[in-house]
Amino acid sequence: HTKRRLPLVLLRDAADRVATLALIIAILIVIVHTIQRLAQPELAAQVLDSPVNRLFPLASVLLAVAIYVLHRYRVVTATTMLTLGVVLELAVAITISMIETTLPLAPDTARVGMSALGPWIVLVSVFIPHRPYITLATAFVAATRWPVTYFINSARLGYHAELWGPVIIWPVFTYLMAFVPFLVSRRIYGVSLAAQ
Repeated sequence: HTKRRLPLVLLRDAADRVATLALIIAILIVIVHTIQRLAQPELAAQVLDSPVNRLFPLASVLLAVAIYVLHRYRVVTATTMLTLGVVLELAVAITISMIETTLPLAPDTARVGMSALGPWIVLVSVFIPHRPYITLATAFVAATRWPVTYFINSARLGYHAELWGPVIIWPVFTYLMAFVPFLVSRRIYGVSLAAQ
């Protein structure tokens, strides 16, 4: 049973990283939304001004600040901080997904690029060490947020989710990116166990 836990030094370091990431994310969400509103007011009117799309970023910011404060004043254990890190990863994943899927995919417009969800998953998974299979499970649950929110938004906003190609291809890249941290996590976890 002890072999399945993170080593104590890695666990404490991971708790510190969760708190640091939480503070950075709280600040970044505010900055990104402010820049988007200034640079693309028409996008803000269509996407960011939606009550739902205001609620999710607000919830993510409040959660991130709460996580930072809980760690700063040592209210919770390092293990609890790791759990809160998973919750933060999923909260931000749904925030990104809700915003990205607010507008329908136009049949006559090509989708270029990828979702911001993939880089978010990689960042969190590599920045915050976890047991490899927890990293993998969390990354795949986070990646699943995009197709789920696309269909939620299509039902909520009344547009048709008929374009299966883009709806499938965007999450495929995100799922592939979600697998990379699992491989990194296995390596880090193996090295840390060997060092004990």
